[in-house]
Amino acid sequence: MEPVYCPNGHPNRPGTRICMVCRALVPSSTPEVLPRRQPDRDTPSSAAPLASLAGQPTAEIPPLEEKAPVKRSRVWLWLLLLLSFMLLCAAVVWLLFYPVFRMTRTPNEQVTVAFETISAPVVAVVTTVSTATQEAAPTDVPSPTATAATSDISPTAVATITPLPTIVGVVVTPTIAFGPDANFIQNGLFADDWSNGWTSETAGGTNAIEMRPAPDGPGGQVVHLEGSGPGMARLAQRVVLTYPVESLIFRGRFRLAGVSAGETEGRGALILRYEDAAGEPIGETVWLDGSANATRLWGVPPWPPFGPNVSVRYVDEAWQSVELRLGQEFAQALPNLDMSEVRQLTIFLAVAGSEACAPAGCATMLEVAELSLTAEGP
Repeated sequence: MEPVYCPNGHPNRPGTRICMVCRALVPSSTPEVLPRRQPDRDTPSSAAPLASLAGQPTAEIPPLEEKAPVKRSRVWLWLLLLLSFMLLCAAVVWLLFYPVFRMTRTPNEQVTVAFETISAPVVAVVTTVSTATQEAAPTDVPSPTATAATSDISPTAVATITPLPTIVGVVVTPTIAFGPDANFIQNGLFADDWSNGWTSETAGGTNAIEMRPAPDGPGGQVVHLEGSGPGMARLAQRVVLTYPVESLIFRGRFRLAGVSAGETEGRGALILRYEDAAGEPIGETVWLDGSANATRLWGVPPWPPFGPNVSVRYVDEAWQSVELRLGQEFAQALPNLDMSEVRQLTIFLAVAGSEACAPAGCATMLEVAELSLTAEGP
């Protein structure tokens, strides 16, 4: 028997008018519980044409209700944006105020943190330097005119030493380059007036301290001291040492002139006085004019009392260029002096007349052009 074709052309079994494929598309009288599939809006339902082709009445299918789209909540997005903005504001505030907070820390906190990292031996060295610095008070700049005699000399602060009280939280060991350019004597070349770096003292007699042009150097200057009669005039400068004294070299250019006749004498002198940390003298090196090989002025300030720790050199009236290595000076001329005790050095430029001099007698003179104190050894 030939197969029967359903109206849509599908073959089916004999005795049936519609195939199984088309039958599945026609809704039955007792619908099964099947998952509901939403038909395409633009495509018409295929049940009606299939039913009409099969000769069965078409059931009217009610239109599907169109569901409104569900709006997703965007509250979480706004919360995320708000949180990000708050974090950004907090970061900006921290960047603005954190440097101010660091600067407003108390100095005591900074000093405590810094000094906790310093070992005990370093602190001991700094204590020694600080003591020596405190002993040498800054020099008050005197007036160029003659002043009344004073009992002591105001020490001159050396420019090569940084005062430790001005450093907060950091301990600095003074370092000075070796060589002749590092002069420990302030205004030792007298490029400025003598009042820069030097203190003066005068007592009795007729004395004068002034700056003059250098005789052999255009543009250079010398400091000139002269006096007559009983009394004295002197310039002084104290240097706090930052190197062992045996590594220092003293250089100078000067000339001295004086007279000596029995009990009346006028002498010029350049004196290096070696001192301990408290400023007490422990030895001297003295250059005297060669008017005599002895003097009655020992013990009259600034001349020290003569003793084993005093080294004396007599020079003529011509210009002298001297170079004194202090290590050799202590070993040869001052063997009894303990070099480790020398912590300060005071330089005196002095002219003086004995008490027996007439008011206009005992003329004496000292001129100094160049002075330097350098560290040129380990």
